[in-house]
Amino acid sequence: MAFEIKPPNPALRFTRTPAKRTQTRRVILHHYHHETATPQDVHRWHLDRDNGAWGGVGYHFMVDIDGTIWRGRDIYAVGVHTLGNNGDSIGIAFQGRYDDRTQEMPCAQFNAGVWLIRHVFEQFGVLKILGHREAAASACPGRFFPLDKIRDLSVTPQPSSDELTCAADSTIPLSARYRLRTPIAGELFRRLLKRGLKSRK
Repeated sequence: MAFEIKPPNPALRFTRTPAKRTQTRRVILHHYHHETATPQDVHRWHLDRDNGAWGGVGYHFMVDIDGTIWRGRDIYAVGVHTLGNNGDSIGIAFQGRYDDRTQEMPCAQFNAGVWLIRHVFEQFGVLKILGHREAAASACPGRFFPLDKIRDLSVTPQPSSDELTCAADSTIPLSARYRLRTPIAGELFRRLLKRGLKSRK
């Protein structure tokens, strides 16, 4: 499956112009806590927060269950997704309710999320990846969210290709279950990975 980042249709209309970030060090992952919400739903919820202070959806990207990736606020703008941690981070939210469902994240959504993070890395270098709960007081993105698997696969160099695939059988070892491929040049990615891993220590 080829992934792309799509603008929501109808378009999201912001009531405030967000400030631009001066640094980008982290990617913070979330879930909607809702299995069928659309980007427009999330945008509407966020428009109502703090008497309209958010100005619109606080996430930079949203990933549907079926692997569709939606653009939220501008990638260079300060987000509104993790209290006290928005100034240097990119927020990615996943459609779904991963705090009370025991089934695994669908492969299409998992693959899209890893592809998206690596796409962000191409622009900003390898960043630290956190779940919302690791940066602020929250249970998000839920205890059944595959945070460690997404984090590990996002920083693992793999052979070049235009596809990313995963197998849903949890009995297969991780190394065999997920095969991540990307057109990122190998040497460039190794340099980015080395720099990013150092920043995580």
